Amino acid sequence: KQWYQRRVAITAGNVQEQYNCKYLREAAINITKIATGSLPSPKQPVYGERAIDMLFGFVFASLDVDPHACDSFDMCEFLGIERKVRISAFASAPMIQMKLNEVFGEDPQFDLELCEKMRQQILKNAADN
Repeated sequence: KQWYQRRVAITAGNVQEQYNCKYLREAAINITKIATGSLPSPKQPVYGERAIDMLFGFVFASLDVDPHACDSFDMCEFLGIERKVRISAFASAPMIQMKLNEVFGEDPQFDLELCEKMRQQILKNAADN
């Protein structure tokens, strides 16, 4: 819900037209470094390193089919940063495939069948602690 509220505030308030949001994100990171001596918390909304990682397969699938599935708003594009997929227990087989191709390069071995097996192993490992 918080992400949706931020999106509405950003789009409804014409923030995109009034401010250089790419610069504001960089400025927020720099101010945090100056004030605290360290980078922002990775999960800090909007300007944390992992704040906009793609975690959920259903969101990934929606954006893969229709890049404008979220009312034509893309937070990564808005902030001028690259969309990243983070592999977790919530990752879908297509997300795992995308990450493998990103890290190791395109390879025919990285098919959805293998990625589904990897997803099942991730879930098994999580259940086994």
